Amino acid sequence: MSHSDSILLVDGDHVVRQRCRELLECAGYMVFESPGAAHARMFLRTITPAAVVIESDLPDGQGAEVLRFVKREPAMRRLLTQIASIASEILDGFPVEFWRIAEDRDGVFPQFRTLDGDIAFDVFSQGTQSILQWLAYVLISCAKYYGYPSNLAEQPGIMIIDEIDAHLHPTAQQRIIPVLRRHFPRMQIFCSTHSPLMLVGLKPGQIHMLQRTSQGTVIVSRNETAIIGQSTDALLQQFFGISAVTR
Repeated sequence: MSHSDSILLVDGDHVVRQRCRELLECAGYMVFESPGAAHARMFLRTITPAAVVIESDLPDGQGAEVLRFVKREPAMRRLLTQIASIASEILDGFPVEFWRIAEDRDGVFPQFRTLDGDIAFDVFSQGTQSILQWLAYVLISCAKYYGYPSNLAEQPGIMIIDEIDAHLHPTAQQRIIPVLRRHFPRMQIFCSTHSPLMLVGLKPGQIHMLQRTSQGTVIVSRNETAIIGQSTDALLQQFFGISAVTR
């Protein structure tokens, strides 16, 4: 959202903000207030004011940090949009779209648009929250490292995710790896799982099974064939040591 006649005041002193607000409103400006750096950054992910009036020394940071954030904010919003888009592919049938950073009496929070209306992050199921969280952690960390490039997907990197299948519907589990490989072809992806559905479609050597021997040594074995056509029972027996699953 853009306001061509709006100004954001960022100052730790409420009295100073109030006096500046009165002067600017008398001049015909729409005025927003922020008491510190963290609040200002959250606010700027939603609103793009015409100008920012900011104190150099804020209670929780420097004014210069906020100004640097303003400079790269479009890149951050692009990242949040990308995160929601990738999550939607994994959650096929339940698309999510990043809308804004909202605020209530408990603080600020990301808000998304879905088929069921506008939903705050903490209202989502555990599976949806998990996907959004690790995608955000990986993509934002990678973007910071490379200086927020427009071609982030082309950058090399290593993605490590523990329990990648946690809380997810079986169909979503089967989509995760193909979706990640399509979006990040230059990423090496390492993830742990306890779900046989995560193994479906993997090529020879892509599964590394860790087992501890009676002597306490960890040994690694790899799949010699592609995982195509096997039943869930067969995968549970071969890779998870569970025998006679169904009778």
